[in-house]
Amino acid sequence: MIRYLSLHLPAVALLFACIHASATASVTESKDIPYLSPQEATDPYRQERAILDIFAPAGAQNLPVVVWVHGGGLNSGDKTYIPAEIKNQAFILVTPSYRLLPRATLVNALEDTAAATAWVFKNIQNYGGDPKNIFLSGHSAGGYLSTIITLDRTWLAAHQIDANLIVGLIPFSAPMVSIPAFQQDPESAAIGPYAATSHVRADAPPVLFIVGDRAKDIPVIYGQNAEVLRRLKEAGHNDSQFVELPGTDHVTMQPPGVPLLNAEIKRVMDARAASR
Repeated sequence: MIRYLSLHLPAVALLFACIHASATASVTESKDIPYLSPQEATDPYRQERAILDIFAPAGAQNLPVVVWVHGGGLNSGDKTYIPAEIKNQAFILVTPSYRLLPRATLVNALEDTAAATAWVFKNIQNYGGDPKNIFLSGHSAGGYLSTIITLDRTWLAAHQIDANLIVGLIPFSAPMVSIPAFQQDPESAAIGPYAATSHVRADAPPVLFIVGDRAKDIPVIYGQNAEVLRRLKEAGHNDSQFVELPGTDHVTMQPPGVPLLNAEIKRVMDARAASR
């Protein structure tokens, strides 16, 4: 039986307060770091978009890492589209930009998300992050992109990275099967191969789906996330969960989602430590 957890906002607020109280008081910011070399990003538009920011607690050493992929329907947004609460936590936060429709394609957005994530695996130790504890997250279209490059191992394999090295996947209110902007893309006839439902697998990393109130979020979000969860369970995936945040919509679900992100990081890392 699949369990769906619905949290009341007062409880979420209390959890957030407890976790935020332990968050670091000082953050070192590294801005506009290219995640592709000039030889890799020969197109001016890709050079413009292939950058990321890093937010690291002062004196960070061997901390877990969250790669947060921004939302915007695939046709807007950049690395600065992040909830304010997520910057000042006890993990390294990495926020990449990626190419957008209509100047690029969905495939380009996925390529860039994979390239940025691969860069993190190879370089984050220089910023105090632990490359063995990298989590993927993101809101809306960004949650979708992070989900696909986690479930479909081919995107990171192009960079000699095994997607199963990702420790956990935590998408926020992400469309999993269809994205309105993508319907305008010339490749829209091939959306099936890029739907999350096409890539469920039993050996995927742990997944926590977080969505807004089904009555207030984008109408398709709840059902699409529930369907991916159902298919993961049927495939034999034994560490996938689903949380709905009552009273929140597509945007306002982000702040109360941050403590759930923190809690999931702790849960997964504790489980990994116990299994060693």
